[in-house]
Amino acid sequence: MTVIGNLRAKLNRWQWAVLFAVLILSIFLSFQLVDSGSGETAVGNLDATERLVSAQKGDLVNSVSFTGSLIYPDKYQVTLGSSGTADEIYVRAADLVSEGDTLLQLDTETVANRVELLSAAKIKLREAQDSLDQLIYKSQKDVNEASINLSNAEFNLISLQKQWNKTVDNNQTTLTQSRDGYVSSLVGWIGIKPKDYNDSIEKMIAPSILFDSLSIDLFLLFDGTLSTDIAYAQYAHQAPLDDPATAWDETLLWGWKNFHPERIIGKCDSIETPLGARCVNNEIDNAWTAYSNANNDLIKNEALAGKALSTAELLIDKETEKLGVTNEFLADVLKGSDSLELSLKHAEVSSAEILVQTLEEQLTIVAPFSGIVSRVNIEAGQPFGAIATAIEILDPNTIELEGQIDEIDVLYISIGAEATVLMDALPDTEIYGVVSHISPVSQTKNGLVTYTVNVQIDPPQNVTLLEGMSATASIVTREYENVLLIPVKAVQGSYSQPFVRVMNENGTPQNKYIKIGPGDEFVVIVEEGLIDGEEVIVEFTAEEEIDLNNQLRSVSRASSGGSQRPTGPPGGRN
Repeated sequence: MTVIGNLRAKLNRWQWAVLFAVLILSIFLSFQLVDSGSGETAVGNLDATERLVSAQKGDLVNSVSFTGSLIYPDKYQVTLGSSGTADEIYVRAADLVSEGDTLLQLDTETVANRVELLSAAKIKLREAQDSLDQLIYKSQKDVNEASINLSNAEFNLISLQKQWNKTVDNNQTTLTQSRDGYVSSLVGWIGIKPKDYNDSIEKMIAPSILFDSLSIDLFLLFDGTLSTDIAYAQYAHQAPLDDPATAWDETLLWGWKNFHPERIIGKCDSIETPLGARCVNNEIDNAWTAYSNANNDLIKNEALAGKALSTAELLIDKETEKLGVTNEFLADVLKGSDSLELSLKHAEVSSAEILVQTLEEQLTIVAPFSGIVSRVNIEAGQPFGAIATAIEILDPNTIELEGQIDEIDVLYISIGAEATVLMDALPDTEIYGVVSHISPVSQTKNGLVTYTVNVQIDPPQNVTLLEGMSATASIVTREYENVLLIPVKAVQGSYSQPFVRVMNENGTPQNKYIKIGPGDEFVVIVEEGLIDGEEVIVEFTAEEEIDLNNQLRSVSRASSGGSQRPTGPPGGRN
């Protein structure tokens, strides 16, 4: 109070007015500095360390970054194949060469030795090709033979079908005729009635069984009592009427006995028929025997035909399968396959072709593509070994950035992922790239586990990038478009039950539970619980004021598609 009293005594009224105006202006400017460039609002009911920030729609891009060096991954090591001596070396390290440029000149002795080796290799190639051609010829011959055999088998089947069809048809005709002859003999001799023989004849029953079933005795009908009865005097001039109750025809029997010029014997004791007589039983038995033989011939020939045709069909199946196998083998020979004999033949030809090509290339040592000579390991006039690298050439058209990524971040990247590369040598140029390689083998240094990652880059035009230049790659791991974002520091509670503080209708802070998604060190995605433009309370200390401004700017930047590096889940106050 003493100080204020002293000031009051020393300052007049206009000086007090100026001092008050300066004080008011200072307070106003301090608030403006905090509020500028953000979605922040100051509210009288908030603490001095709290601000309101609006949730905003935007894009969140997570990325992983690493720093490394440029390399030329495509290198060609020129080996000379066999020992010798070079008369002259035409290139030095760092020289630019074009495809087909001669790199060195071999001496006369080395060239002569290689020409001799090449001649021997060409002879071996010709022999291997002849052997393969012979295999092709043999395979084609096997196909032709199998095709002819199949055609013969098919023709044989057609011939057998015609032959057996004719034989069986003849047997069927004979069987029908003999069956009719048997029936005719029964009807002609005995007059057996249709009601008695229809079913039996259809079943083709033997005479003895048929006669027993119908109580027919040929001896009695033609030679015994019945025969005498039929010849009674009252029938001497008039045929008897047929008795429907009997299985035979009395009128027919009367006619045979009285009007046939030859003697009729009902049942002969032998198969020999007496002279001037006819044996009824022998003629009926002979008719039956003819039918039985015809039936047996038909059954036998049908069986033989089936067997012959089945054998012919099996032969066709066998020849068809053989033709398929030979065709398949021929196709394999022509296109190359993995059968043992064929593989050996093709391997011999391929090996001989490679040897000839290699030896031809070794006669003149030229650059395989346009590039940069990185190493020259031989000298003119000095002998060189067969497998040692004589000259190394780099392909400058393929450039990669190689670096290390820790074991956590490497899980989020994959082959083909897009990357943005920045170089110290080109600070204002963003270079496009894609992840081309992720090493499966880790490296450990000072307890940190890392993996080698390569990013193939597309260099800018008219710029030569040199091996060893440093660069930093940012690899996109995840992208979230048009999502609702708030500052990480606005989120409180636990990860499973996060909440933010908002102002209610009465202007009093209250908790509001939300559901959050991925985020980075500045912002986090709100999946449920807030809407676009809704304000949340952000708390900070005096030391964190600058960090708060960063978060506020991050929301604004995210809404226009900014890119940030991912971190763990957002933290907060419990």
